[in-house]
Amino acid sequence: MEREANYAAVGAFVLLVGLLGVLFVYWYSDTREHRDYNRYEIYFSGSVSGLDRGAAVRYLGVGVGRVVDMRIDPRDSSRVEVIVDIDSTTPISEHTVAELGLQGVTGLLYIDLLEDRSNKRTPPPVTGLKYPVIRSGPSRFDVFLASLPELVAAVGDLVQRAHLLLSDPNLEAVTATLGNLAASTGRLPQLTHDLSALVTELRGASADLAATMKGTRELIDAAGPDVAGAREPGAAPLSAAGARRGDPSVSRARLAACGVGVLCAALTGGCGGVLRSTARPEQVYYLRAPSTDSAQPSVSAPGDGSPRPPGASLRVAHPLTGPGLDSSHIMLIQADHRMNFFAGSRWPAPVADVIEALAVETLRGSGDWSSVEDSTSPFPSDYLVQVAVRRFEADYTTRGGGPEVHVMLDCIIGRREGRDVIATFVASGTARAAANRLSDVVSAFEQAADSALTALSQQAAQAVHAARSAARAAN
Repeated sequence: MEREANYAAVGAFVLLVGLLGVLFVYWYSDTREHRDYNRYEIYFSGSVSGLDRGAAVRYLGVGVGRVVDMRIDPRDSSRVEVIVDIDSTTPISEHTVAELGLQGVTGLLYIDLLEDRSNKRTPPPVTGLKYPVIRSGPSRFDVFLASLPELVAAVGDLVQRAHLLLSDPNLEAVTATLGNLAASTGRLPQLTHDLSALVTELRGASADLAATMKGTRELIDAAGPDVAGAREPGAAPLSAAGARRGDPSVSRARLAACGVGVLCAALTGGCGGVLRSTARPEQVYYLRAPSTDSAQPSVSAPGDGSPRPPGASLRVAHPLTGPGLDSSHIMLIQADHRMNFFAGSRWPAPVADVIEALAVETLRGSGDWSSVEDSTSPFPSDYLVQVAVRRFEADYTTRGGGPEVHVMLDCIIGRREGRDVIATFVASGTARAAANRLSDVVSAFEQAADSALTALSQQAAQAVHAARSAARAAN
């Protein structure tokens, strides 16, 4: 009897636990949210890779359902049939369009439902097999994939342009520009210092001008009405007798005139320290052409030694000059080999014009030519001589009392017709100044130029004579 009582207790306990379990399940299911779902069909054209069963269905971003099943449409293998369950409270209408959306960066897709009321032409909806159909439209993801080739092409073009922009010549140009900018920035302190000095000079000149104006005003006020009467149009002129007697009005008028003169002088002197003169130097030095004795005819007739000019005409082209020689300044080379110019002095014209004029005079005085014309002459000539001025300076790098003057000319002579070159040569001259005075330096320039131009005249005549003799022998 005791064993049967134990079985009854166990059975009662099992029944009680089962009943409690059933009650709990009923209670739990009753507390959960109940939803009624409607089933729809959606047909997508193309791949739906990333969309799986159980994927979310959203209406304007709010979850309203899930994907139940997916399969290939048996009527058209290019379409994918997707069956979804959507909450019955969702406002599905004929304007509702389903699009595929990308969920974050996971690569998974979801279905997004939108209301399309733009009246765009869309393909007619596919007839459903069992359930109502929701139209599908091109998703933003599909649009992105369609525009991807154009995006890749644009990126490639951008990379190519960036490669061209960063080419070696452009990088060198940018480097040079940055170097110039750094050099300019380095000169800013000196420019600031010069500007400060200029402002200081302006302040001093302004103070001097104010003091001068004050003194002149006091001087004119002291002259009184006599000065004003002297300025009136109807005032009588001062007589010589009044001037001899020392008429006060005469003295006051002279005093006023002196005041005006002092004012003008003060204005000139006050501004002189600020406004630097830009006028040409006052001392102008001229060079004389070689004398007739030093420029004797260099071509003689055979046998008797008498002068015999070649009988040809010659034109002197405008000489070529390099840096430092393209002005009328008198150039010098300092002891530290730096180029400079003599202050307060100049040639009457640029060096090229001076050399051309001296060469024309020298060649005309030699008697070797029927005519010698300069570069501006309209008349034709048989031969042309081109001169390039290589040196025309006073050299202070050598030891001695005065500087050594060098004149060196690179010469080319040729025929005008055919433009063939007959000869090339260098005509040079050197002379040392007697003392380190500008007048002695100019004399040394004259001697060196005399030697160089005489050599030019002789070698030009000899070259033309030899060319013409060779031509006659060939004929």
